Amino acid sequence: AILNYFEELAWQGSEAVYEAKLLIIGEAGAGKTSLKRKIGNCKADLPDEEKDTTTGIEITHHTFAATTDLPEFTMNIWDFGGQAVYHATHQLFLSKRSLYVLVDDGRKEDNNSYWMQIQELFGQGSPLLLFMNQKGTIQRQIPINDLKGEFPNIRELTTLNLKTETDKIPDYCRTLEFYIRNLPQFKQGETLPKKWVRIREALEAREENYISLSRFRQICRKQGINEAKRQDFLSDYLHDLGVMLHFQDTPLLKRMVVLKPEWATNAVYAILNHTEESGKDGQFTYADLNEVWQSHEYEDVFEELLALMQKFELCYRLKHDSNRFIVPQLLPKDKPDFEWKNERNLQLRYEYDFMPKGIITRFIVRRHKFIEAQKLVWQRGVVLKYKKARALVVEEYRNKAINIRIEGEFPQDLMTIITDEIDDINSGFHFNERMKVRKMVPCICPTCSSNSKENKPFEVYAYDKLMEKLEKGKNRYYCNKGDEFFGILEALRNIGDSGRGKSSYGFGHKKPIFEGEKVPKKVFIAYDDADEAHLKALTKHLKSLKRNGQLQTWSVNQTIAGSNKQQVLDRQLLESEVVLLLISVDFVNSDTCVEHILEVAMERKAEGLAQVVPIYVRPCDCEDLPFKDLEALPNDKTQPKYVAEWQSKDSAWLNVAEGIKEVLKA
Repeated sequence: AILNYFEELAWQGSEAVYEAKLLIIGEAGAGKTSLKRKIGNCKADLPDEEKDTTTGIEITHHTFAATTDLPEFTMNIWDFGGQAVYHATHQLFLSKRSLYVLVDDGRKEDNNSYWMQIQELFGQGSPLLLFMNQKGTIQRQIPINDLKGEFPNIRELTTLNLKTETDKIPDYCRTLEFYIRNLPQFKQGETLPKKWVRIREALEAREENYISLSRFRQICRKQGINEAKRQDFLSDYLHDLGVMLHFQDTPLLKRMVVLKPEWATNAVYAILNHTEESGKDGQFTYADLNEVWQSHEYEDVFEELLALMQKFELCYRLKHDSNRFIVPQLLPKDKPDFEWKNERNLQLRYEYDFMPKGIITRFIVRRHKFIEAQKLVWQRGVVLKYKKARALVVEEYRNKAINIRIEGEFPQDLMTIITDEIDDINSGFHFNERMKVRKMVPCICPTCSSNSKENKPFEVYAYDKLMEKLEKGKNRYYCNKGDEFFGILEALRNIGDSGRGKSSYGFGHKKPIFEGEKVPKKVFIAYDDADEAHLKALTKHLKSLKRNGQLQTWSVNQTIAGSNKQQVLDRQLLESEVVLLLISVDFVNSDTCVEHILEVAMERKAEGLAQVVPIYVRPCDCEDLPFKDLEALPNDKTQPKYVAEWQSKDSAWLNVAEGIKEVLKA
């Protein structure tokens, strides 16, 4: 992306753009919309508190005029609805390098700590201004100096009655201007390729809420950006900036470019409101969509908006009833009745210094296909079933923790699935030194193991601390409760972790932890579905190499149901040290095999990061493909080139296995 950006600058020339986001946050009814209106016009009428409640997000723009010393710039004002049902989704739009204003009216219970923490988490170093909108005669005092000590992003507090003190609004606008102009991007302006600026202006001038991808490409071509790859790069940039929404990785959403993000998000929020108010226990149907999205502007995009809700991880479709959708955050708060045996559970705990909202509900959406009987789910928890194991995953929001308990056979497999998802969700938050998340691993010393089996208190230790010990070559950790040592690797393996760094589907870190320890090479097998039988034959002949710890294989058929297949494939391909290509006519005709897997594999080979070995299984024409000059298998000159043409297939695969053994020694 960085290289593409500089290539575009060199090709198009540059233009400085002065622009930033002002994000107004706070509880519902505090006066956020009132402040937004007064910024644009200090004489503007205040909104009606009952009728003009902000649904979702409202975006407006305010331009500060140029002075003799400073350029003109635009402030994009994002007014966020304060209702609790919106909080988890708002997090998608909170950005760094922005100015935040937290509005409080002093009349309600102080919930500002949540907003201050969420602003620090997502705004990172962005400044935060506190605004006390005086509404009544009794006002809660805000200890500004104490808060500044606790939250380093806070700059100052302004106390103002937006209804009666309109003469002070211009002074406050100058305060906003001061802080906006001191954001990093205003030192020299945001330098952008010239054609990007023109394309963005053309998009923002359009009145439609969305356009087709083909129309977006047409606008790009009009400015001289003709290649689809360069158009997609620009689309990614504008999406990240919040100018538009374009999810290129989702087939249904890829063809739709949303020019007004608030139009799409507010359609989503309208369904959330309807579902909450209708008292349907977090469920809605197509009949509800017809009722809420009855406006002509939504009539042709029901499926796209539903896909957007699922992309935001707000809802999922029931497996047994495709007409019904579940919104986990609106499910009943009480857990349903079910049997659970607490004895001999495998356990793990995540502890947060600050817990962002929506972690458990996003997890439920991601793993909804594993929900036991599709019924054992509630607002703060879920019971999952995978093979012969059951998992109880519960969020303790007040204690800022997520607890995982697993019973049944092979619980480590299910633990790996669960922690993969929670780790991935956590990785999307900008945790810092003050606000951390800790994965707590149960102690397995005899005392704690016995207590765990009997559902008695036992010790837990931070995963990172255990890994630090391992990296220093030490595999023992002292338990204060049991007054004895336990093996770190054994404790990690007990929760489905190899001790080489967590990896979702088999591949861990390359570096061995202990001297002399065997570390298998990671082998990626690329094939077309038509060659499934050949894959099975190859896997059978590689069994002894696996048993001896010489290799660890991965192929697409190992992807766990419900995971993002493309994402997992990419991760495994980039971790591989050897790539085996099962070459056939179906392989060379597969876009995924040739245009993606082969391209990445050859790049890694050129960089010295992986070996690529073609295995010719069935006749095909591959003269124009980049692997044609590589040493291939089978390599017996007295036998046919293709495995399928050998009289003895076992002999062919034995030849291939011996060739792979030599590759592993290299």
